[in-house]
Amino acid sequence: MHKTKTFRADYGICRWPTRLWTVEQYHRAIEHGILQHDDGCELLRGWIVERPMSTPKEANSTSALMNWLGRHLSDDWRVGSRYPITMPESEPEPDIVVFTGEQGQYWQRHPNPADVVLIVEVCETSWEMDSGEKLRLFASHGIEQYWIVNIPEHRVEIYTEPQSGKNPRYKSRVEYTPGTDIPFTLAGQVIGTLPVSEFLA
Repeated sequence: MHKTKTFRADYGICRWPTRLWTVEQYHRAIEHGILQHDDGCELLRGWIVERPMSTPKEANSTSALMNWLGRHLSDDWRVGSRYPITMPESEPEPDIVVFTGEQGQYWQRHPNPADVVLIVEVCETSWEMDSGEKLRLFASHGIEQYWIVNIPEHRVEIYTEPQSGKNPRYKSRVEYTPGTDIPFTLAGQVIGTLPVSEFLA
Protein backbone atom coordinates (compact mmCIF):
# COMPACT_ATOMS: atom_id res chain seq x y z
CA MET A 1 0.00 0.00 0.00
CA HIS A 2 1.50 3.33 -1.07
CA LYS A 3 0.76 6.64 0.61
CA THR A 4 2.29 10.07 0.80
CA LYS A 5 3.66 10.96 4.22
CA THR A 6 4.61 14.43 5.44
CA PHE A 7 7.87 14.65 7.36
CA ARG A 8 9.13 17.72 9.20
CA ALA A 9 12.90 18.13 9.29
CA ASP A 10 15.40 20.85 10.12
CA TYR A 11 15.30 21.97 6.51
CA GLY A 12 11.53 22.31 6.34
CA ILE A 13 8.64 20.11 5.21
CA CYS A 14 8.94 17.62 2.37
CA ARG A 15 6.57 15.08 0.84
CA TRP A 16 7.36 11.93 -1.09
CA PRO A 17 5.70 8.55 -1.75
CA THR A 18 6.26 6.06 1.03
CA ARG A 19 5.31 2.44 1.58
CA LEU A 20 3.56 0.97 4.59
CA TRP A 21 5.11 -2.20 6.04
CA THR A 22 3.22 -5.18 7.40
CA VAL A 23 4.40 -6.82 10.61
CA GLU A 24 5.43 -9.90 8.57
CA GLN A 25 7.55 -7.80 6.19
CA TYR A 26 9.11 -6.01 9.15
CA HIS A 27 10.02 -9.37 10.75
CA ARG A 28 11.53 -10.62 7.49
CA ALA A 29 13.62 -7.46 7.16
CA ILE A 30 15.04 -8.17 10.61
CA GLU A 31 15.58 -11.88 9.89
CA HIS A 32 17.50 -11.08 6.68
CA GLY A 33 19.62 -8.39 8.29
CA ILE A 34 18.06 -5.48 6.38
CA LEU A 35 17.14 -4.07 9.77
CA GLN A 36 19.22 -4.74 12.85
CA HIS A 37 17.89 -5.06 16.39
CA ASP A 38 20.27 -2.29 17.43
CA ASP A 39 19.09 0.09 14.68
CA GLY A 40 16.81 1.73 17.22
CA CYS A 41 13.55 1.58 15.27
CA GLU A 42 10.05 0.26 15.80
CA LEU A 43 6.95 -0.30 13.65
CA LEU A 44 4.02 2.04 14.35
CA ARG A 45 0.89 1.60 12.23
CA GLY A 46 2.96 0.43 9.27
CA TRP A 47 5.65 3.12 9.54
CA ILE A 48 9.19 2.25 10.56
CA VAL A 49 9.98 4.94 13.10
CA GLU A 50 13.39 5.70 14.55
CA ARG A 51 13.72 5.54 18.31
CA PRO A 52 16.33 8.04 19.52
CA MET A 53 19.15 6.80 21.71
CA SER A 54 18.40 7.11 25.42
CA THR A 55 19.75 10.15 27.21
CA PRO A 56 21.59 9.58 30.52
CA LYS A 57 18.49 10.70 32.46
CA GLU A 58 16.21 8.38 30.48
CA ALA A 59 18.57 5.43 30.90
CA ASN A 60 19.00 6.03 34.64
CA SER A 61 15.27 6.46 35.25
CA THR A 62 14.46 3.33 33.25
CA SER A 63 17.09 1.29 35.11
CA ALA A 64 15.87 2.46 38.53
CA LEU A 65 12.25 1.62 37.71
CA MET A 66 13.25 -1.77 36.31
CA ASN A 67 15.14 -2.50 39.53
CA TRP A 68 12.10 -1.63 41.66
CA LEU A 69 9.84 -3.82 39.54
CA GLY A 70 12.33 -6.67 39.75
CA ARG A 71 12.28 -6.49 43.55
CA HIS A 72 8.52 -6.26 43.92
CA LEU A 73 6.93 -8.33 41.16
CA SER A 74 6.33 -12.03 41.66
CA ASP A 75 7.33 -14.75 39.21
CA ASP A 76 3.85 -14.47 37.68
CA TRP A 77 5.02 -11.40 35.77
CA ARG A 78 7.60 -10.89 33.00
CA VAL A 79 9.42 -7.55 32.75
CA GLY A 80 11.37 -6.36 29.71
CA SER A 81 13.06 -3.20 28.45
CA ARG A 82 12.72 -2.34 24.74
CA TYR A 83 10.80 -5.62 24.45
CA PRO A 84 8.72 -5.83 21.24
CA ILE A 85 4.93 -6.11 21.44
CA THR A 86 3.36 -7.57 18.32
CA MET A 87 0.15 -5.89 17.15
CA PRO A 88 -1.69 -6.28 13.81
CA GLU A 89 0.00 -3.25 12.16
CA SER A 90 2.61 -2.30 14.75
CA GLU A 91 5.47 -3.61 16.83
CA PRO A 92 6.45 -0.95 19.38
CA GLU A 93 9.39 -1.47 21.71
CA PRO A 94 8.57 0.45 24.90
CA ASP A 95 11.16 1.39 27.48
CA ILE A 96 9.46 -0.99 29.94
CA VAL A 97 6.76 -3.60 29.44
CA VAL A 98 5.18 -5.89 32.03
CA PHE A 99 3.37 -8.93 30.70
CA THR A 100 2.01 -12.29 31.81
CA GLY A 101 2.77 -15.87 30.84
CA GLU A 102 5.42 -18.51 31.27
CA GLN A 103 8.91 -17.69 30.04
CA GLY A 104 8.86 -20.66 27.67
CA GLN A 105 5.89 -19.44 25.65
CA TYR A 106 7.92 -16.52 24.29
CA TRP A 107 10.63 -18.51 22.52
CA GLN A 108 8.66 -18.36 19.27
CA ARG A 109 6.75 -15.11 19.56
CA HIS A 110 6.70 -11.71 21.23
CA PRO A 111 3.96 -10.71 23.67
CA ASN A 112 0.77 -9.37 22.14
CA PRO A 113 -1.64 -6.83 23.69
CA ALA A 114 -3.61 -9.57 25.47
CA ASP A 115 -0.45 -10.48 27.40
CA VAL A 116 0.50 -6.93 28.40
CA VAL A 117 -0.65 -5.23 31.62
CA LEU A 118 1.68 -2.21 31.74
CA ILE A 119 3.70 -0.12 29.29
CA VAL A 120 6.08 2.62 30.41
CA GLU A 121 7.77 5.19 28.20
CA VAL A 122 10.50 7.31 29.80
CA CYS A 123 10.94 10.52 27.87
CA GLU A 124 13.12 13.60 27.87
CA THR A 125 12.54 14.68 24.25
CA SER A 126 9.78 12.38 22.90
CA TRP A 127 6.75 13.42 24.96
CA GLU A 128 4.80 14.56 21.89
CA MET A 129 5.05 11.10 20.31
CA ASP A 130 4.55 9.23 23.60
CA SER A 131 1.46 11.24 24.58
CA GLY A 132 0.06 11.30 21.05
CA GLU A 133 0.48 8.48 18.54
CA LYS A 134 1.71 5.91 21.05
CA LEU A 135 -0.99 6.69 23.59
CA ARG A 136 -3.69 6.26 20.95
CA LEU A 137 -2.07 3.04 19.73
CA PHE A 138 -1.92 1.50 23.20
CA ALA A 139 -5.45 2.61 24.08
CA SER A 140 -6.82 1.18 20.82
CA HIS A 141 -5.37 -2.22 21.75
CA GLY A 142 -6.71 -2.16 25.29
CA ILE A 143 -3.41 -1.88 27.17
CA GLU A 144 -4.59 -1.66 30.77
CA GLN A 145 -2.03 0.84 32.06
CA TYR A 146 0.25 3.25 30.24
CA TRP A 147 2.77 5.40 32.09
CA ILE A 148 4.79 8.31 30.75
CA VAL A 149 7.75 9.30 32.90
CA ASN A 150 7.99 12.93 31.84
CA ILE A 151 11.52 13.95 32.84
CA PRO A 152 11.43 17.69 31.86
CA GLU A 153 8.16 18.23 33.75
CA HIS A 154 9.21 16.06 36.74
CA ARG A 155 6.04 14.01 36.71
CA VAL A 156 4.68 10.53 36.04
CA GLU A 157 1.51 10.47 33.95
CA ILE A 158 -0.54 7.34 34.56
CA TYR A 159 -3.24 6.51 32.03
CA THR A 160 -5.89 3.84 32.69
CA GLU A 161 -9.33 2.82 31.38
CA PRO A 162 -8.47 2.45 27.68
CA GLN A 163 -11.16 3.22 25.16
CA SER A 164 -10.88 2.05 21.56
CA GLY A 165 -12.93 3.13 18.56
CA LYS A 166 -12.56 6.09 16.21
CA ASN A 167 -10.79 8.24 18.78
CA PRO A 168 -8.90 5.87 21.07
CA ARG A 169 -7.86 7.35 24.39
CA TYR A 170 -7.55 6.68 28.10
CA LYS A 171 -10.45 7.94 30.17
CA SER A 172 -8.39 8.34 33.34
CA ARG A 173 -5.16 10.35 33.73
CA VAL A 174 -3.43 10.87 37.09
CA GLU A 175 -0.12 12.64 37.73
CA TYR A 176 2.47 11.92 40.42
CA THR A 177 5.56 13.96 41.24
CA PRO A 178 8.75 13.32 43.24
CA GLY A 179 7.90 13.17 46.95
CA THR A 180 4.62 11.32 46.29
CA ASP A 181 3.91 7.59 46.13
CA ILE A 182 2.11 5.61 43.42
CA PRO A 183 -0.38 3.01 44.71
CA PHE A 184 0.73 0.32 42.28
CA THR A 185 -1.63 -2.43 41.14
CA LEU A 186 -1.51 -4.81 38.17
CA ALA A 187 -4.59 -6.61 36.86
CA GLY A 188 -6.34 -5.85 40.14
CA GLN A 189 -3.46 -7.23 42.21
CA VAL A 190 -1.94 -4.83 44.76
CA ILE A 191 1.83 -4.77 44.24
CA GLY A 192 2.88 -2.08 46.71
CA THR A 193 3.60 1.61 47.07
CA LEU A 194 6.09 2.98 44.57
CA PRO A 195 7.92 6.20 45.58
CA VAL A 196 8.31 8.42 42.52
CA SER A 197 11.69 9.59 43.87
CA GLU A 198 13.00 6.05 43.33
CA PHE A 199 13.17 6.68 39.58
CA LEU A 200 12.52 10.38 38.94
CA ALA A 201 14.46 13.25 40.50
